[in-house]
Amino acid sequence: MTFPALLVGSVDFCRRNALSVVFAAVLLVIFSGWYAAGHLGITTETDEMFAASLPWRQRAEMFKKLFPQFQDLLVAVIDAKEPEEADAAAASLAKALAGDREHFLSVRRPDASPFLEQEGLLYLDTPQLESLVERMIDAQPFLGELAKDPSARGLFDALSLLGTGVEQGQVNLAPYRTALAGFHDAMTSALAGHPHPLSWVRLLGGELADLGGRYKFVLVQPKLDHTTLEPGGAATRAMRDAANKLEFVKSGEARVRITGNVALAELPRTATGKIDRQALPAPGAERPGLRAYVAPRTAVEEVLAGMVAELLGRQQVGITDDFFDLGGHSLLAAQLAALVRDNLQVELPLSVLFADATVAGFAAFLGRERERQPALEEAAGELLRVAEMSDAEAERELQQLWGPAGARPG
Repeated sequence: MTFPALLVGSVDFCRRNALSVVFAAVLLVIFSGWYAAGHLGITTETDEMFAASLPWRQRAEMFKKLFPQFQDLLVAVIDAKEPEEADAAAASLAKALAGDREHFLSVRRPDASPFLEQEGLLYLDTPQLESLVERMIDAQPFLGELAKDPSARGLFDALSLLGTGVEQGQVNLAPYRTALAGFHDAMTSALAGHPHPLSWVRLLGGELADLGGRYKFVLVQPKLDHTTLEPGGAATRAMRDAANKLEFVKSGEARVRITGNVALAELPRTATGKIDRQALPAPGAERPGLRAYVAPRTAVEEVLAGMVAELLGRQQVGITDDFFDLGGHSLLAAQLAALVRDNLQVELPLSVLFADATVAGFAAFLGRERERQPALEEAAGELLRVAEMSDAEAERELQQLWGPAGARPG
C-alpha cells in the first residue's frame, strides 16, 4: 500500500467514525497533559544533567550529606574601620536575615562562636596573654569609672582622677601611655572635624585586635528556585536590601560584599559557560560594594576626592569609598601620592594609602597636625577656586601673579 492510499484510507476512517475519533483525541490530550505535569519540568540544577550512577556524582552527593552546611552558600563579607563596627554590622545583618524565612534556610556567623567569645583567650600564646592582662590592669582606672558611668562624663572623671594622681606625684603615666594616646587621637580628630569612635578593642588588645583579620562573615543558605533562570536571585536581592538598611552601612562606616557559589552563579554567562563581560555593568556605572556615598565635608576632602576620581576615571568618589575597590592599584597609588605632593605640598606616604585607602583616611592623616591644618585648607580652597575658573580668568590670575608673559618663571 502506497502512502497516498494509506492517507486517503485514514481520512475516510476518521470521516466515518468522527465522534469516536474526537473522543479518543480528547482522551489522548488529557492523558498527555497529566503525564507531562507529573514527569516533565524545567530545572536550572546542572547536576541533574548527569546520571546519578556516575562515580563523581556519587562522591558529590556523599559530600553534600556529610557537610550540608557548605552547600549553596551566600557569604556576606563585612569590614569597617573599627572592629566593633564590623562586629555590630555583622550581628545586625545576621539577625535581619534569620528573620526572613521566605528567602533563607539558615544563617550563621563562623567568627562569633559563643565558646570562643568566652574561652578564646585560652588559645593565645603565653606572652600575648600576659601583654593583654597587663593592658587591662593598666586600664583598670578607666574601666572602673566607666563601669559606674558608661558615658563621656565617666570617661572625663577617670581622666580627672588620673590627673589628680599625677599632680600629687602618686601616679606614673608610663603604664597609661597607650590609653592616653588613644583618647588623644580620638579627641584631636573630633576637634579637627573628623570624629571617629574610640575602639576599646584596639585600645586594650593592641595588635591582638587584628589576629582574627579585619573581616567578619555571615554565611547563609538561601532557598533556591530551580524553576527560574536565577535560582538564588531573590535571596541575593533580599540579602543586599538587608545590608543596605544597616546603620553602619548607611553612614559609610562599614561595607558589605556578597559572594559565595550562589552569588557567583548569578553572573551573566555566554552559551559556552564563560562570564559574559559585555552583559556586566560598565565600570563606574554603579557604586562598588554596598557603601553609601558620603560627600566631602572639607576643601581638603573635596580636592582629594577629585584627584581620586580623575585618576580612576570616576564621575563621583565619596570620602568612604575604598581606593582599591574603585579600581586603584599600587602604581596609581604612587601617582596619587605625587599629585598630593605637587598640589598640596604635603607628603602622603604609601603606607597610609594602603592602611586606610579612603579620602577620609587620607585627609585625617594630612590634618593630624593642627597647626598645619589651616594652611592645608587654604591651599585646597585655592585649588578649588582655580578649578572653577574659565581659561580667560585663569590667564588674568597668572598675569597678576607673574606679570607679563615674559616675566613668568621658566
